[in-house]
Amino acid sequence: MLGIIDASLYGVKPSAQMDQTAALQRALDAAGAEGGVVELGAGQYLLAGSLRIPPGVCLRGINQAPQYAKSLHGTVLLATGGRGSENSSAFIDMGESSAAKGFTIYYPEQSIDDVHPYPWTFHLFSFDQTIENVTLVNSYNAIRCGPENNGRHILRNIYGTALRRGLLVDGCTDIGRVENVHWHSHWWSSLLRRGGQTDPVSTYMGKHCEAFIFARADWEYVLNTFVFPCKIGYRFIKSLAPGLTGQDSANGSFLGIGADLAQVAVQVDRIQFNGIAITNGEFAAFLGEHPTGVLIGPECIGTVRLENCSFWGDFAQVIVSHNQHVTSVHNCTLQTWGERYLQFPQIESDAGKLQVTGNTFTLAGVPQGETQIREMHEKQAGIDVRIQAGTRFALISENTGTHGVRVVNEIGNRAIIINNEPPEAEQYPHA
Repeated sequence: MLGIIDASLYGVKPSAQMDQTAALQRALDAAGAEGGVVELGAGQYLLAGSLRIPPGVCLRGINQAPQYAKSLHGTVLLATGGRGSENSSAFIDMGESSAAKGFTIYYPEQSIDDVHPYPWTFHLFSFDQTIENVTLVNSYNAIRCGPENNGRHILRNIYGTALRRGLLVDGCTDIGRVENVHWHSHWWSSLLRRGGQTDPVSTYMGKHCEAFIFARADWEYVLNTFVFPCKIGYRFIKSLAPGLTGQDSANGSFLGIGADLAQVAVQVDRIQFNGIAITNGEFAAFLGEHPTGVLIGPECIGTVRLENCSFWGDFAQVIVSHNQHVTSVHNCTLQTWGERYLQFPQIESDAGKLQVTGNTFTLAGVPQGETQIREMHEKQAGIDVRIQAGTRFALISENTGTHGVRVVNEIGNRAIIINNEPPEAEQYPHA
């Protein structure tokens, strides 16, 4: 068929022993003359080097969707290059208007008992690249966009295990789209077959994985993404591009995103002034010494809006804001487990402006009975919202809680606190 090249015509054949890198690159370069599709059939293809997909070319396997139970069936690329070096060339470089679809990538020499760094599996630069229906069984660093000037990437239906970094977007100056990207320990664990246990991979990811990282990104649209487990689920940072002037961080819309079994579910180090909106998110933090839902750092000067999100888990704190601008929490459910929350406020701010409106605070395991409530009150424990000195303004209104809503205000009349359900100690003053 015109524009479609069978890779076997260039000497590419399924083999887990013979390196197919040179032959496959010849097929890709041939397609690059006028643009087209290079097709790989079912089988495993050993690729000891790096590939570059030319502009206008799609590398396509036969997989119509990401693979799990049979993740090494269909078209499988076995990557072995760059072992021990994160800074080596990516396994697949993708230039302008290139695409990768319908295959699985597996690193056969990676061991969960002795994890080695590897370079990025995909590196996207320039504009208009697409990756979809791809499985990454055990990438160390999975997908990087930039830091070269780039934009309009489409990353869709990508599942797998990311050991160190899942997705890093940087240098994106025109709207990128990320949809249905799912990092989970199960993909590699299913191949390890250790009695069905996912513990080794989960433990490593929980200590090291930063699943979604956004540096310079203009109006990034992120939909239905997830990670389990992770050190940091979603991180917003300053651009890594050298010599960048002007905007150096991200803004965008994040809808239906999730992070489970995290140390920090969302960490905002830096964003653009117009900020980020996180809607319908689901976040659970259990790991580390101080499990946190959302941590906003002191270098953040943009608006962080959390709308209709659900937080549940063994949090020490749900939201900690050092944001110099505005942090808004609206119509969210905040549920903590255990008793760690008794030591720290669920929401705490010490800078910028804070809006906490229409939320539900559900404190699982709150001590019951008048004596315990009184002791909790006297110890200043079980605080829902603490407005610290340094916060410029706060609006705390129309919140409810299992045992009422307790607010500690340290900024006086610069805080408006109205129409919240009173804590039990106020409902029953004899306690």
